This record gives sequence, structure tokens and C-alpha cells, in this order.
Amino acid sequence: MHPLTSELSWHKREGWRRGIQFLERIFGEPPPGLTRIVERAGEIRRGIAALNPFLEKNTGEVCPRCTMVCCANKHGYHDNEDLIYLFAIGERPPLYREGIRDSDPCQFLSARGCTLERPLRPFRCTWYFCSALLEHMEKGPAREYRAFTGMVRRVLALRRELLEDFFRIAGSAP
Repeated sequence: MHPLTSELSWHKREGWRRGIQFLERIFGEPPPGLTRIVERAGEIRRGIAALNPFLEKNTGEVCPRCTMVCCANKHGYHDNEDLIYLFAIGERPPLYREGIRDSDPCQFLSARGCTLERPLRPFRCTWYFCSALLEHMEKGPAREYRAFTGMVRRVLALRRELLEDFFRIAGSAP
């Protein structure tokens, strides 16, 4: 059984280490079928990058006025599925800092927003939209919003396919 379960957490270091080692082995000596996963991950990365201008424009207008910080540190850690995607695009998770409470603002949040490139952020960070942000995006130009929602659906479908393929391959990995 592979160590990439939903229980994987940076806070549980031994399991985290085993998960990283497993991914290093899988992506270091790719088994058959991994090419498709890597290609899908590249498509996801490009899709997220294509969404970035729309998201930056809208978060830049909404988030500075907000009094509640959505970006809590507990959400800033990559999970098992995020790690699969990161390894598939040739990236690794960032170095996390010790001693930051889960309830504190995210360790990657700066005065100018997130310090991680959008395609490298945890999935939950990229796809969480508070009600104020959603309302703002929905009230904007309809064509832009339709293009945005279409690309979001495409990226979500690609991610689902990537994970299904990966777990099928990982289940047969030694």
C-alpha cells in the first residue's frame, strides 16, 4: 500500500517523509502510464496560469477591503493530492516554517497576497472563493466570467483524471 492517503500531513513528519520518498521513487523512475499524468499536470498548470489574470484582478479589488483573512495557515499546507500534482510538474512543496499556529494568517501571505505562484498553491487555496469574491466576479463582465467558469471546470476535470490515473498506477507500484 502506498503512503499517499488523505491522512498525509506535514504535521505528522514520518508519514510526510514516507509520502515524499514514495513520490520521489515514482517520479524518479517513471512506471508505464506516468507520461499521461505528467502531460495532464502540465495542462492543469497552464489552465491555472490562464485563470490567474482574472483571479488577480478580482482578488485585487475585493481582498484589500476585507476585514477577515481567509488565508489561514492551516489551509496553506499541501495535501496528498497536491503533492502528486507538484511532483508531476517537476516541483516540490515549499519549506514550511515551524511554530505557526493553524489559526494564524498563512505563512505564505504577504501584504501583496500569496507569495506562492498560483499553480503551486495548495488546491484549496486556488479554488476557495468567499461569498464577497464570488459576488464580485459574477457581477463583472459575463463573457469573462463564463470563460473563467469554463476553464475552472476543465482544470477540475483534468485534476480528477490525473488523480485517477495516478492512484491506478500507484496501486500497482512496488
